[in-house]
Amino acid sequence: MIYVTNKFRPLTETASDMEEYLRDIEANSRLKADGIVNNSNIAYLTDKNILEEGLNETRTLSEKCGLPLLFTCLEESTEWDTDADLYRLKIHTKSI
Repeated sequence: MIYVTNKFRPLTETASDMEEYLRDIEANSRLKADGIVNNSNIAYLTDKNILEEGLNETRTLSEKCGLPLLFTCLEESTEWDTDADLYRLKIHTKSI
């Protein structure tokens, strides 16, 4: 199982919160996480500071849990100079 987390969602604002949530998922699913994906964002308001803050918290989680941080997600056009492994996403939205 891959644990995907977002620091900017309720219940997962700190590494300790994220770990508690992960342990609850593992206990209820009877599956163990094999790795972590950082998907910390606040939609179109996401900037480099938001990305750094999310990455730092998720790296702390990775160290606490002994699980690898597999990659960090970000919108494909976002410029960010980082040593993190990145997975660039194209955001699709539909106007209502």
